[in-house]
Amino acid sequence: ATRLDSLHEGHASLELMQASLSQDVVVIARTAVAEPTLAVQTFRPPRGDAFFAAVVTPPDLADDQVLARDVTLVLDVSGSMKGGKIEQTQRAALWLLDHLRPRDRVNILTFCDVVRRAAQQPRPATAETLEHLRCFVEDAVAGGGTALGDAVRAASETQTEPGRVAVV
Repeated sequence: ATRLDSLHEGHASLELMQASLSQDVVVIARTAVAEPTLAVQTFRPPRGDAFFAAVVTPPDLADDQVLARDVTLVLDVSGSMKGGKIEQTQRAALWLLDHLRPRDRVNILTFCDVVRRAAQQPRPATAETLEHLRCFVEDAVAGGGTALGDAVRAASETQTEPGRVAVV
């Protein structure tokens, strides 16, 4: 159930009787603010250190106002990722591919003992590119050592055109 109390506040609730939650409950809320906002909440538990949570809400922009991104996704496929870890990594990578904007470009690097690139540079997020990258992700097999430094170096060598934002 949802309830909008005002332009700035609303409530949502979820009730399942005798349910076993085997997955996360994900709540997606679209905001519409003209300027970026920052909300900070501090917490001091009875035991342990105090901490805070900060949430930055970006302004609501039209698609043509959002900068195009060059996304380079770096996936660890070393031996320590065997089993559930590699499966979770693959699901996250596929989710990212499903949520790119048409103006974005994307590439994927995997690393274990060596770094493998799906492409030399990010490619436009076309249906053909995304299908190629989905196969690249799904074919990844965990094994070998961890050449993290080589992967970071390879990702940093990505060429970004003016007017685009590099995201690694």
